[in-house]
Amino acid sequence: MPGQTDAISAEVAPQQLPLALEMRPALGRDDFMVAQSNSEAVAWIDQWPNWPVPALCLYGPRGCGKSHLAEVWRARSAALRVMARDLDGVHPDDLLGDAKGLVIEDADLDDGGGLDETVCFHIYNMLKERGGHLLLTATQPPA
Repeated sequence: MPGQTDAISAEVAPQQLPLALEMRPALGRDDFMVAQSNSEAVAWIDQWPNWPVPALCLYGPRGCGKSHLAEVWRARSAALRVMARDLDGVHPDDLLGDAKGLVIEDADLDDGGGLDETVCFHIYNMLKERGGHLLLTATQPPA
């Protein structure tokens, strides 16, 4: 009888206890799964600091791993990280200090802030003068 099997298994199955385990983000290079769809982006991150230009933009749909790869690069390069919407009115000297690298996340999203292109331009020039690098993440390719 179908109902009888369900009742028996419910009686014998122990109740699962939830464990209070702390979740840690796995944002290291070894935690990133390389696939055909992202292998070119991974190759660019792995080529740093030998990029032919001082800036790189990782673009793709939400959830594809851009921020994970950006974090891999940030950790390797000792770069700073900022959301594009937080750049409005920021002076590049105040933001960068002595840093030679910066990640700007969500560079193309207009969620009430968006990227301050003038500030971004000054950041790019400052990093270029220092021999540093800029990494942007976006959902669309740069225009």
